[in-house]
Amino acid sequence: MNPSYLAKRWTGSEWDWAWLDPQPSPLVPADVLDVRNWYLTLPTKDPATGIATNVFQPALATYSDQWFHASVDGTGVIFTANCGGAHTTTSTHERSEFRERYNDGVAQAAWSTSIGVHVMTIKGAVLALSPAKPETVFGQIHDASTYVMTLIAVESSGTVQIVYDLLGSRMAAHLDDNYTLGTPYEVTVTVDSDVLTIHYNGTLIDTQALIDTGCYFKAGDYTQSNTENYGDAPDAYARTVITELDVSHTPYDSVDPGGTVTSSGCGTGYAT
Repeated sequence: MNPSYLAKRWTGSEWDWAWLDPQPSPLVPADVLDVRNWYLTLPTKDPATGIATNVFQPALATYSDQWFHASVDGTGVIFTANCGGAHTTTSTHERSEFRERYNDGVAQAAWSTSIGVHVMTIKGAVLALSPAKPETVFGQIHDASTYVMTLIAVESSGTVQIVYDLLGSRMAAHLDDNYTLGTPYEVTVTVDSDVLTIHYNGTLIDTQALIDTGCYFKAGDYTQSNTENYGDAPDAYARTVITELDVSHTPYDSVDPGGTVTSSGCGTGYAT
């Protein structure tokens, strides 16, 4: 069977494995998550550009494939990135990942940590990690040039941890030191008045100063392995599932202080 369609399924009382073949679900991801204020990057090569494929609105509203699809029970969206796939020009790693936009997907989000309150909540699970380098990013704050904060699942000596990096440094405060793949989690990242706070399953994990502009959220599956540098096979992969994804900016026009915001902003749970 094609491992690209192997995914965790929530039965109502526990997680079990389900082969999703030939189609993962009669639903598309937009039936499960509100995707209007995101675009998607995939680990497949765009023949026009030779780099990773991007899917924008309105195509994203009906899009589904083996790297991005609804779970078999329709309760989550599965993101898969294989280690031998295509990547962007600014990375050597593959991804199946959302990048934040606004105005119903028309414009790029670019918010300041100093203006407004910015919140992203991800509910989901990490389902699989590649064997040679078992590490993937499932949530980010990025700015105009580089990542600012990353939420990471990483395995070491048989134990999976959920940790985070801030401005290129692995932080001492861990979200989970003994995570079991497939276990549901809830992570909330908040930026308010140049202060970053992270909550995990309702518990405050850390508070740090953060001053930046041009910021935006990302969520999905961004494997930190590849075939060239770490020896993972081309079909090795990392996989995550998101069951709920909510972003808010208060006031709403703080999503892009230098731009023109005209939408009501309901696309990903934005506050108005």
